Amino acid sequence: MRNIVSASLFAPMALVAAFASAAPPPAPASMTRVMVVADTSDESSDLLTVAVAGTPLQKTLGGRVVVVPMRDMFDAMRATRTGEYDVIVGPAHVAASALVHSYELIGSTAGQAKYVMVGSPSVKSLADLKGKRAYFPAQDSLRSYVARGLLQEEKMTPRSLKQVTYGQTSG
Repeated sequence: MRNIVSASLFAPMALVAAFASAAPPPAPASMTRVMVVADTSDESSDLLTVAVAGTPLQKTLGGRVVVVPMRDMFDAMRATRTGEYDVIVGPAHVAASALVHSYELIGSTAGQAKYVMVGSPSVKSLADLKGKRAYFPAQDSLRSYVARGLLQEEKMTPRSLKQVTYGQTSG
């Protein structure tokens, strides 16, 4: 089994501590590939790569460590299926995909995040979105996964809407 660290992108130092204390060291002189996933719709996630790269990973893991920052969510999700990284540090939806594909959870940060959907004054509930246009952040971003999950709770999918536009904004 490969290892994964799931993280809320708001507490990178807790993530690093969880990774450093929970990961069993591999055989000496090995190379460990660590993918750090930065959600393009969250500007603060860039700090995560700096936090992970700034830790004594080589000493902790007993060998060479290569930290690869990943800003492309499509590639990050693909990498969870192909197993090309030994450790994945990323948001919850990337961690969930990795867990389905033979990774093990070795640590996570604590805390919760609240997500809200906002609409025009004529939209009083999610059901009112049926047949209307919607804008979601990047298609593979955590925020878009949450939005699709909220629709699913109402027995809807993005296809229930007239149009869904996915963007690459930071907000």
